[in-house]
Amino acid sequence: MSNCRIVISGIAGFIGSSLAYELCLLGYNVIGIDNLLCGYESNLEKIKSSDKFTFYNCSISDSKVSDIIKHGDIIVHLASITALPSNQIDTVMSYQNNVMQTLIFLEMCRKSGASHFIFASSCCVYENNNYTEPILENAITEPTLIYSLGKKHCEELIKSYYINYDLPYTIFRLFNVYGLGADSSRQQPGVIPYFFKQIKNNNDVILYSDGNQSRDYVFIDDVVEFIIKIIENKPLCSVVNVASGKLISVNEILNEVVVELNKPVEPIYKVPDTLWDKFKDLFIGYYPFKRSIVGKECLKFTLGNTLKAKSVYNWEHKTTLAKGIKKINKAN
Repeated sequence: MSNCRIVISGIAGFIGSSLAYELCLLGYNVIGIDNLLCGYESNLEKIKSSDKFTFYNCSISDSKVSDIIKHGDIIVHLASITALPSNQIDTVMSYQNNVMQTLIFLEMCRKSGASHFIFASSCCVYENNNYTEPILENAITEPTLIYSLGKKHCEELIKSYYINYDLPYTIFRLFNVYGLGADSSRQQPGVIPYFFKQIKNNNDVILYSDGNQSRDYVFIDDVVEFIIKIIENKPLCSVVNVASGKLISVNEILNEVVVELNKPVEPIYKVPDTLWDKFKDLFIGYYPFKRSIVGKECLKFTLGNTLKAKSVYNWEHKTTLAKGIKKINKAN
């Protein structure tokens, strides 16, 4: 199996570079595609010298990509602009980069004869379910935020290519991924890299709401292990959650980082509706973005049901929050 080629889009990102490294160690031939719009070439330093790795600095829509993909290749499509406010500010850019690029990639894979199209979707497709129990993959998905809606439309396109052309696929819905290599330089980074950055630099830590909002977090090493299991198994031709199945509050995360860094913190509390205030372009025009939606996103509850992942792939997350935080700190 390790003789087959794995083509990864978005390879210079957090997840893509982590996956590529492990695949090269396992002996797979890895072909990476990234236009470095969101990824960093520095993420690829540890595998650049590998004779198993080839990197193309280009967009998926570049014509040469159709020549890169070969019959029998396994595709892992990770490329996406993920920042929710950025997608909401420029909705056309969002669909051009996230949805249209996926459609172009699907068409190339159809014509070239890719053996498995693996797509990274997101738990954000569940955003309006208002559930309180671990959510199953067959839950109704009715997202309205542009990024989330785009992920749903990508899922529908992939299913369409299976129904109409028999292009095999697996869609995995990522919950909140954290770990080594997460981008802390974004205008709105994830909560864990944000805490590390602020506390290490002796800056204020701002919490929106009371910090009791809880979500499902899964460590990057466990996510990489899961994707490799998808690669090494036959196409599922359906959707599967990648989650821990456990709830962790913002306050619990902050406490773990504080303990690990041994630097006490007195957070500053702000109203949830102000979470995206730094993105001024959201609130201009005759119909500005609703602040109530910002508050809803800030307080969003996520918890994934992992029974399908366990039964199909014999997978479950292994890394506790405390262990994950220690790994991040040790690497930094």
